[in-house]
Amino acid sequence: VMDRPKDGMAIALNERLELFRRVASTGLLKFCRGDAFTDDHWREMLQMLEIRGLSTRELTFQHFLDKADLIEVNAKAIKTLSSRAQGETTIREAFEELRAWKMKTEFQLTEGGETAKCPLIKDWKEVMTQVGDNQSLLGSLKDSPFFRPFEDEAAIWETKLNDLDEYMRNLNMVQRKWVYLEPIFGRGALPYEQDRFMAIDRQFKDIMGTVKVNPQVTALTDVPGIRNTLVNLVADLDRCQKALSDYLEEKRSLFPRFYFIGDEDLLEILGQAKRPAVIQQHLRKLFQGIQTVEFNADDTQIMAMKSSAGEVVLLQQPVTISDNVEDWLSDLSKSMTETLAAQLAACVRDDSFNPAAYPSQVLCLAELVRFTSRAEASIQKGSLASYKKTLQQTLNEFTSLDTS
Repeated sequence: VMDRPKDGMAIALNERLELFRRVASTGLLKFCRGDAFTDDHWREMLQMLEIRGLSTRELTFQHFLDKADLIEVNAKAIKTLSSRAQGETTIREAFEELRAWKMKTEFQLTEGGETAKCPLIKDWKEVMTQVGDNQSLLGSLKDSPFFRPFEDEAAIWETKLNDLDEYMRNLNMVQRKWVYLEPIFGRGALPYEQDRFMAIDRQFKDIMGTVKVNPQVTALTDVPGIRNTLVNLVADLDRCQKALSDYLEEKRSLFPRFYFIGDEDLLEILGQAKRPAVIQQHLRKLFQGIQTVEFNADDTQIMAMKSSAGEVVLLQQPVTISDNVEDWLSDLSKSMTETLAAQLAACVRDDSFNPAAYPSQVLCLAELVRFTSRAEASIQKGSLASYKKTLQQTLNEFTSLDTS
């Protein structure tokens, strides 16, 4: 009789040890460690294990050993809870990265503009790539089965990133167009579009001033009315650019040689048509044979043209520089043609001419005219063989010259 309680205690101990062995061998205790648990996860765990009145700081290993039977009964739920905690931790860390990116990422600024300096954003590609990466990250998080607790925060981030992507693309477009057009309108080009561009200029500078005060990238979404402002700026800049394109096309139709140069070069010529340095720079692109020109003492007239070989040709009619660049360029083209034609006629008539008095282009063409005239005369007289012999003698003389 005395042995029965001992037998019962032994059986109870064996059953208890067997329970511990099963729990330990199946690895269930590792799911109770709670490395990724938040307070909510612990609260759910303690409720399953019927552990009441204890905080997580007061829990010991013994408390879990005492609840080994409930651990075994709730094994599936505990594993699910642990997996959910791990999944939610991954998502939580991703949102921590987003918050850290928001705090540390700023626009890199520089100064730009010719007539008035304005803060401009540089390194667009890097920031826009980061926004795209964050959008992709958010999209991948939404596919997680543990995403539900984070839906509200994700919706806020999704809206912010989508807005930021839109605003940055529009602001980048506005900045590029402004940088292109600002020097043009700053020089007074297209006066009938001046008011529109000045309004654009003020709004753009207001936005960039706000960015300079707070260069944090995500702060762009907090600028009042930024969406409509940028959309309107893009549309207005497009109108200004179209007006500019029409203006340039009109100038090209008046002086077709303008098709040889790009818009920026043409705008520089149109805006600074009286500056000798600008004229010298672009004339060689408009006239193949002209390298530079020579001005009078006060730089108001073009007196001569010079080739790349250094030959100088005085114009019969000097060309007066005016604000209407297409007019005086047309005059230059006409004066150049008339001058060369007059020199050619003089060179052809002058059999005892001085070669140094004429440019090589005129000399070559005059010689071709003479050859044609003499060949025709020889054919009419029947003395072509004699003329051929004369030409061969002349050729031999030329080829025997020592030019070293």
